[in-house]
Amino acid sequence: MSLNQVPEFKIGIVGPTRVGKTSLIASILADSPRILGGTPVTLKPRGAATERRVMNRRADLDGAVLSGKFNARALVGTTEPAYFQLALETGASGAGLRLTLLDFPGSWLRADIRPADQDVDWQKCRAFIAESSVLLIPIDASVLMEAAGPRHRRAVPAILTTPEVQAVAEEWATERLLRPDEPALAILVPVKCESYFAEDGGMIPASHALLDTVQQVYESTLDVIRSNAPRARILYCPVDTLGCVELLSADWEPSPADLGGYKFEARFGIRRPAKIKVRGAEDVLIAMCQQLTEARQKAEEAETAGLWDLAEKADALTRQKEGFLRNIWLWANGTKAARRDDAGKKRTAAEQSRQRALLLADTVDKLARRKFSERARTL
Repeated sequence: MSLNQVPEFKIGIVGPTRVGKTSLIASILADSPRILGGTPVTLKPRGAATERRVMNRRADLDGAVLSGKFNARALVGTTEPAYFQLALETGASGAGLRLTLLDFPGSWLRADIRPADQDVDWQKCRAFIAESSVLLIPIDASVLMEAAGPRHRRAVPAILTTPEVQAVAEEWATERLLRPDEPALAILVPVKCESYFAEDGGMIPASHALLDTVQQVYESTLDVIRSNAPRARILYCPVDTLGCVELLSADWEPSPADLGGYKFEARFGIRRPAKIKVRGAEDVLIAMCQQLTEARQKAEEAETAGLWDLAEKADALTRQKEGFLRNIWLWANGTKAARRDDAGKKRTAAEQSRQRALLLADTVDKLARRKFSERARTL
C-alpha cells in the first residue's frame, strides 16, 4: 500500500440474490453522519456513479415506507456487478483512505443457474472478494427465524446459498495468509432483523435465538475462516435495515423445481410513525473504520520514518565537506542550492506525513473508544 496516493481497501460482500446487499450499503452510508458524529471521520460517496446507486436505493426504501408496506422482492435487484466507491476522510488532506465495495447478482453464486457467458465476470468478482481486507456476509434473518418445521429448515441452505458462501469465504480466508500485513475482518450481518429485537417494538423478541441460529447454520463457514485465517477478526452484527417494519407473514411455497424444494417470501408492514431508523449499521461501520484506519495509521508511521531518514540523509549531504576548491565549484554550478532545496522538500514531506500519522493516531484512539451495541458479538 503506497502512501504516495490515498490508499484503497477492498470490501467484499457475498450473499444470495435479494438478501439485501445493496440496501445494506445504502443504509450504512445514510446512517454514517450519526454513527461517526463526535469523531473527525466522515464517509462519503466517491464519484457520481456511487452516489446515484445509493440515492436510487434510498428512494426505493423511502418509497416502500410511504406505501405502507415493504416487499423486498419489489426492490430493483442487482443485475450486473456494481462498484460502490467511498471516501473515508479524517478532515485533513491525504489523511484518509478509500473503500471500494463490490455488489454483484447473488444468483451468480449458484453454478446451476449462472449463465455461462457470465463465468468470466464471476471469476473477476471472486478475485476481488479474495483480495478484500473485509468480508461482509449478509444473511436474511427472516429465512432463518421463520423456518418452523423440518421441511423448511432443510430448504434454508439452498435459499441462503450457504455452501456457496462458504466456498467464497474459504478463498478469502486462504488469501489472508498471503497478506499478513493487511487487516482481516469478517462480519456476519443478519439483515431485516426488526421483528426480532425489542428496540423498535419488535413483536417476537428472539435476539438470542437469532444469534444461536446464525452460529448453527454458518458453523462450517466460521470453521473454515478460523482454520485458514486464524488472525482474522470475526464479528456478528445484526442490522435493522429500515427499523420501522414488522413481519406480517412468512410464506413457504412448495417448488419442486428449486433446490431445497421451497420458495420463501416474507411480507412486512410499516410501523407508525413511519420513519426510517436504521439500527446495527453502526457496528458494521465502526468495526471497518477501526480495522482499516488502524492499518492506514501503521503504514503512515512506517512511511514517515522512511521520509525522515531520506530528509536526514539529504541534510547530511548539504553539510558534507568536500574541499575548498570543490565546494566553490559546487556552489558556482548550483549543486549546493539544489541539495538544500531537495533537503527542504524532503523535510516538508516528512513533516506532512508526521502530521497525518498524528491525526490518524488520534482518530484510531477515538474510534477504539466507541462501543459496539449490545447486539454485536465477537465470534
